[in-house]
Amino acid sequence: PRACVVGSGELERSTMTILIKEPLDVPAMTTIKFRVNVVNPAKTPHTMLNHWIITHYDGASDDILATTAYESWDIIPQLADVFIELIGNSINKAAGTKSRMAVSFVPINDADQLQLTAQLPEGFDFTGCTVLTDGHEIVSTNIET
Repeated sequence: PRACVVGSGELERSTMTILIKEPLDVPAMTTIKFRVNVVNPAKTPHTMLNHWIITHYDGASDDILATTAYESWDIIPQLADVFIELIGNSINKAAGTKSRMAVSFVPINDADQLQLTAQLPEGFDFTGCTVLTDGHEIVSTNIET
């Protein structure tokens, strides 16, 4: 039987201890494999912190037998609280007419540009669009056909 112990504190939740409770020690040079389900952080940690540390202990004495660090993967950050809505007194949805949209989101990483792409249906035209908030500008628009 094997057991997995996960701590409850903020740092302890990032540490997992696997106890191999076998009657005999696992022989040297034997591959030990396991799988776990994890929740990725919101963004990639600083390069100095983005790694896994694996430490092999002697269970009887708690002596460290071996330790190594293994580089982790880059996290693909998501946008949080995305909101896109048609707005205005008379919301115009008729083909060929102009509509006003409100777009808001919370970026997980610092950024200085946003690209908004209308996938479907085809034919959205952002030519002549303006932004209504100070300090922002539309750099370019194009029509995908």
